Amino acid sequence: MARTILFGISVSPGVSIGKISFTHPAGNVEERRIASEETDTETERLTTAAAAVRKDLAHARDEVPDALAEHREVISSHMLICQDPKLLKDATRRIREERLCASWALEKTVDALCATFRNMEDPYLRDRAQDIRAVGLRIQAKLSGNTPPARDHAAPCIHVAEDLSPADTLDLKVDRILALVTAEGGPTSHTAILARSLRIPAVVGVTGILEDAHDDDFVIVDALRGCVYIDPDEKELATFARRQEDYIAWEWKVRRNAALPAETLDGVRVDVQANMETPGEVDAVKACGAEGVGLYRTEISYLRGHALPDEEQLYAEYAAVVRDLAPRRIVFRTLDVGADKMLHAQTALKEPNPALGLRAIRFCLRHQNIFRTQLRAMLRAGVHGNAALMLPMISGLGEVQAVRRIINEVSQELTAEGLPHEPDMPVGIMIEVPSAVFMADALARECDFFSIGTNDLVHYLLAIDRINKHVSYLHEPLHPAVVRSLKRIIDCAHREGIGVSVCGELAADPYCLAILLGMGVDVLSATPRSVPGVKHLVRNLNAEACTELAHSVLMTSDVAAANRMVTEALSHSLHEELSFHTTMIPTNG
Repeated sequence: MARTILFGISVSPGVSIGKISFTHPAGNVEERRIASEETDTETERLTTAAAAVRKDLAHARDEVPDALAEHREVISSHMLICQDPKLLKDATRRIREERLCASWALEKTVDALCATFRNMEDPYLRDRAQDIRAVGLRIQAKLSGNTPPARDHAAPCIHVAEDLSPADTLDLKVDRILALVTAEGGPTSHTAILARSLRIPAVVGVTGILEDAHDDDFVIVDALRGCVYIDPDEKELATFARRQEDYIAWEWKVRRNAALPAETLDGVRVDVQANMETPGEVDAVKACGAEGVGLYRTEISYLRGHALPDEEQLYAEYAAVVRDLAPRRIVFRTLDVGADKMLHAQTALKEPNPALGLRAIRFCLRHQNIFRTQLRAMLRAGVHGNAALMLPMISGLGEVQAVRRIINEVSQELTAEGLPHEPDMPVGIMIEVPSAVFMADALARECDFFSIGTNDLVHYLLAIDRINKHVSYLHEPLHPAVVRSLKRIIDCAHREGIGVSVCGELAADPYCLAILLGMGVDVLSATPRSVPGVKHLVRNLNAEACTELAHSVLMTSDVAAANRMVTEALSHSLHEELSFHTTMIPTNG
């Protein structure tokens, strides 16, 4: 058996076998008290090191390939951290008041800042601790004065780090990375996003990787199940070598057939669309076989800098996407900030519970100047192709009616100004809170379509935060409350003649996908990387059998029984597919 087996979170699928290379080898931080006459020297060392890192990051940003253009903004944010007063002033204060050398003062400051961010309730802000740590490690390397040269491996290797920023990854030879493994991070971390963009297997949040692994250790990275095997034996190597070959062949087959329609074995057709965040993903959407964009997250443009984007900037972005993907339909979700995403101005609110606070449509209706600017840009972009507008976190009828009035006013303003626009753009809503589930019949009469945000819906229905490891075991997508809510939403929509899409994680989960098909969902929307696999799954399912399965699951009030029912029903028809998918359904009942 392997010397050690470590566990983490699989964020980019695949299997890799090879030797480890530490991107940031663990080093000893100099912990030295200094004399008063040394404070100026140590302060200067810190300032110089931070400036040098900023210069390195600027170079890395300039080298970002067009395929990863969105990561230039992340590197720019790291450049800002290098000169952030909170980081440099606090470290300088420790040098002068506590008489610590620059390295020790920096370490204490980074630790304190990271602790502050990690204790925040907002997941987006929690993840920013990783950015601070990444910048701190770079400055520490400059301070040490003996930063090792980049290791130019002749053979590809598995890169291990405490965490990786986009700049760190770009420093590596991308064509020589077998896999990425980090001690920190989650599904939304930069490592995860980069790994998926580069199609590199990755496992993050691996407890013990920095302590138990060493340079040149031979390891297996199973990024299908989130495991790292250190010093595996011959039997394990042979097993995973076969599994690696099987996965590569399966993925190639799935990608090769990506253009085929998602039609079940008994002839039921389902649209499979892609989720997008930036215009840089247009080529990926086209290549993956997506039949449209079921969710375009517009808040990314608002989170990039300190200034809000103006109407012309937003219009240019939206129009380019609509034009490039025509005649496919693009569903733009209006600004969804709060909870896991915060505008700089919003952090001043210091809400005790952001997930239940002024977020999404609530924020937009409160700050109509921001909202109207975005709506103007969307309506103007609509003339260039096929676009729709979607409202997040709707909790009642009044919010939809208020937005409808604002859209009419904005359309009249654009007409008066002589600006071409689409006055009759379809307007839909995201169903993601319990009140919207119970009001689905009335809401369906006010909307042109529904989209179910299953990530938040499960979160609110079961009152859990999956990021909280103490309650994550309660995350049950087939919980009777979840399944019955999905059925009610879909039935209410269809009675009013409008379509229903699902754009959360459940759309790409094999077990949940079968239940959604059985309930009659019209559209499934997933990441571009997942789209070919989702279409492949649909083609291997029987819609009538899925309907019977969904009915059986709806009749039970026992979540364990529901899990067993679905697992047994699909284990034969989707045997190969299930072995290559990370599912959210416990297989042990």
